[in-house]
Amino acid sequence: SFSSLALDSSGRPHIAYYDEKTQDLRYAFFDGLGWQFQTVESTGNAGTYPSLVLDETDLPHVSFSGTGTGTCPGLRYAFRQGDTWHLEWVDPPPS
Repeated sequence: SFSSLALDSSGRPHIAYYDEKTQDLRYAFFDGLGWQFQTVESTGNAGTYPSLVLDETDLPHVSFSGTGTGTCPGLRYAFRQGDTWHLEWVDPPPS
């Protein structure tokens, strides 16, 4: 459930989505030969409501609902450099 789609400069699809089974934020892209899958965030129940954009070099940037309790899970931002995902809190959940 919860997914966001973007096309790269070659017209290939990239998808950020919430995996209900594992409760993780996942990222998938078609490299021209097949689909590649990565876990972006796996701490707690994170990754709902993703919004994906690709930058000018086709690298993914994703905002999403973070972990937390109650009605305010916080807002997170993830971006990939090379093979590494970097995660930041934009608006952390209240403690």
